[in-house]
Amino acid sequence: MSEVIVEPDVMVPPEDQRAKYLGVYQEGRFFKADYYIGLRWVSWKGEDNIMQLGVIQTRPKRSSGIPFMKLLLKCLSDETVSQHLGECYRLFPDEPMIPSPLDDKDYITPLIMCEFLVRIKKIIKKGIKRNFQTHKKVLSNNIKGRINVKESLRLNISQTSIPRVSCRYQVNSLNCLENRILKTTLLKIDSYCKSMYIAEPEIQNLLAYAMYGFQEIDPIDVSNCNFAQLNESPFFKEYKPTLALAKILLKTFTYPVYSQEGEQKRCTIPFYINMPELFERYCEVLLRAQYANVKAGYQFDGYSETRCGHAVPIRPDFLLPDENMIVDSKYKYWGEFVRREGISKEDIAQLSLYARHEGVLRRLGEHPVPPRIQFVYPKDTGKLAIDFSNSANEKVKDIVDCFTYPLRISSDDI
Repeated sequence: MSEVIVEPDVMVPPEDQRAKYLGVYQEGRFFKADYYIGLRWVSWKGEDNIMQLGVIQTRPKRSSGIPFMKLLLKCLSDETVSQHLGECYRLFPDEPMIPSPLDDKDYITPLIMCEFLVRIKKIIKKGIKRNFQTHKKVLSNNIKGRINVKESLRLNISQTSIPRVSCRYQVNSLNCLENRILKTTLLKIDSYCKSMYIAEPEIQNLLAYAMYGFQEIDPIDVSNCNFAQLNESPFFKEYKPTLALAKILLKTFTYPVYSQEGEQKRCTIPFYINMPELFERYCEVLLRAQYANVKAGYQFDGYSETRCGHAVPIRPDFLLPDENMIVDSKYKYWGEFVRREGISKEDIAQLSLYARHEGVLRRLGEHPVPPRIQFVYPKDTGKLAIDFSNSANEKVKDIVDCFTYPLRISSDDI
């Protein structure tokens, strides 16, 4: 579970709304949390039914060793997986920003920065947007565009030598408002990386590539970044989500606040990071690198099985039809306890249900033997790639064709 900081205590809604409250839920007299990382506003009714406002924050159980940026960059680099990252982390730009101490670790800004740089790279590869910019210039013995008659007459009233003409014309330029905002954001990211000592090669390479692609574009004063003036173009669809991220980054980088005691704080946009989802998508990247035919759970239509009067959702994380295998990613550090205590009954029951469900079996295709069920879990001494033929893949005792595979996500080699 994540470390939870709740101020003040609040009653948390049912499980289907846990994401709204960063996975925090109440069990008896205690608060617990799923594997979310985040910072959000919460409201509740206090004394005399007066609405109160507070902040709820969840931090990772393992605050060091998990390279969030590298995990996300791996997912963003895969053309298939990058289309399904919407639930890995969520931002709430319409909510007021939350002041946090400068020494509090910034989890979300690096992730936003990574996605922004990857999107910038795609924009450069496709072609940077050009737009017609209006210029006004006084020319000598030359005419360009439209003549400003009144101003030209004024210039030449006392002119006895070379006549001058005030002209107004348009130039098809890269220096449009959209590109200037993106260039300003890149400069802010560069300053952020230097101040936070972010020196990962992937980030530096993306930033260098982006700065080179936007070298001919001038920055703009942040206070003049009027996003309401931007015109969305159907030919440059990549700009809309990229500018939305730019707006958030500029807001984050630009406005430090001061508490009543004079302490400088950083403003953080309300957010959450869903670590099980991010781990699942990272597993998908590794599975696609090793196996040709991978069916991810988001590709399945919703279907369920009624059991004991309740509808049980059937949506395996991954199916490997060629291997006759059902794969489930579990963001739990329970791998070291498998031999001593065994995997939880709930986890085994979940995959066992998948292995006999007709819908799952149809997607796996015809095989003479029942499918193998396979867990993938994080472990500090695990493997960097997923290969179920590896000796690290251990069979669980007393369970037919159930295996566990340790995956390392806390290494600089990712």
